[in-house]
Amino acid sequence: MKRKTKTFAIMHRNIYIGLTMAYITHSKWEKFSFNQRMTPYTEEGRKLYLKNNDKQLPKHRPHLNHKDLPDISGNYELNNFEYHMNKEYAFNRDKGKCRICRNYLKTYKMHCHRINESLPLNKINKVPNLAWLCYNCDHLVHSRQKPKSTDKKIVKKILEYQNKLK
Repeated sequence: MKRKTKTFAIMHRNIYIGLTMAYITHSKWEKFSFNQRMTPYTEEGRKLYLKNNDKQLPKHRPHLNHKDLPDISGNYELNNFEYHMNKEYAFNRDKGKCRICRNYLKTYKMHCHRINESLPLNKINKVPNLAWLCYNCDHLVHSRQKPKSTDKKIVKKILEYQNKLK
């Protein structure tokens, strides 16, 4: 049986190099106007970047152990060195977003939450047991009432966290 498809080839140093099943298409590029003022080196440029991309600058992480930030986790005997180290790892894992509503966390409006508080001391402060929440979601988790949110995913996550606290 003879093939009916064409095989394209390129001659290079008296040798044919075959290109099989070549599929050549045109590329469609979206053009964005370049803004000279959008630079990470100026305050105005950083604001333009945040406005256009709707996300934080790369590697922009607030200091979680800063002296001005209050540690209000409530259970001070569990706030050992391991907790303070791992809460930063958990913050980076969550990419600076609330684990429930996925909004970016803002300084003074965030809380490092222990998912399962009944674990022994050698497991309670591990990274998989820590979750960063915004104050609104943290309040809903600890209120133990069914949330009145319209987003079903958020309600489901809050109920899961409430069940793990029991």
